[in-house]
Amino acid sequence: MMAKFKWSICEPLNPKIIERGEIEAEKVVATFESFPWEKYLDELNEADEKSIHFSPSLEFRNTDHHHGLTFSAVGVSNNFEFYLFYVRPKTVSKFFGLIQKFQPDFRTDLIGISQAEAVGFLNALVDNKLDFLEQHIR
Repeated sequence: MMAKFKWSICEPLNPKIIERGEIEAEKVVATFESFPWEKYLDELNEADEKSIHFSPSLEFRNTDHHHGLTFSAVGVSNNFEFYLFYVRPKTVSKFFGLIQKFQPDFRTDLIGISQAEAVGFLNALVDNKLDFLEQHIR
């Protein structure tokens, strides 16, 4: 059985996050690749600062184990990169390992990743290679 995913979009000039609902695992990467990043970056860069709410962003989250990736584009349409946020449930140690606390939405990030790198991380999420994500997005 294939994993189930939910996805959402953030458009620069829209103050609301757009929940798109379920998406089949085999459509996740194609959806990312066909997302109009350049269009939204042009919109962002031409807009009055007061009307901007988000960088163009996409989030995909596995509904079974709740690991997810959010990609946010920054730059200009012909030269942009991604900020990547990895969200997952995780027990983290604090105070030199003396205290452990469960965080349902533990978040780490990477900045300055290319579209090819973004697709690689997204494939890892779809293929359930969570150790790879944990190792590379600290």
